[in-house]
Amino acid sequence: MAPVKISFQKNAYFFNITIIKLSKNIQEPKTLLPLKNTPYNEISGGEQQLTFIARVLTQEPEILILDEPTSRLDFGNQIRTLNIIKNLSKKGLSIIMTSHFPDHAFIASHKVAIMKNKKFMEIGTPKDVISSENMKSTYGINVKILDIGERLACIPLNG
Repeated sequence: MAPVKISFQKNAYFFNITIIKLSKNIQEPKTLLPLKNTPYNEISGGEQQLTFIARVLTQEPEILILDEPTSRLDFGNQIRTLNIIKNLSKKGLSIIMTSHFPDHAFIASHKVAIMKNKKFMEIGTPKDVISSENMKSTYGINVKILDIGERLACIPLNG
């Protein structure tokens, strides 16, 4: 299939082709369908983030590079975006993502790296890399890694 190019301008509307193609890649396309006739500048930050992901997915990339895809999103849209990223990865899309939140690695990643001073400090599984020791040496803070049942969580500690 030939790539479909869609450009968005200040008052652009969702195109049906985007929603059709997106529904093949994201398990919750119903959340986007009500937006198809809404001006882009009138949708929320989370909906805009889904729009950006939709735009990229219409190009059928082999690799998706995301620079802090959850920045400026509320808590719910952060989790929804991370779940979409995780589902796309499970479907075979290679994803490289940056985040300043170690907990995001436990939610959406199967391989992670920690960088400090522009150098990779450690690479491996989230369980191996996101540790109390690595967080202390990288960020200078104490954290506790907790098993919360379905995944691990990185919790910053006071003091």
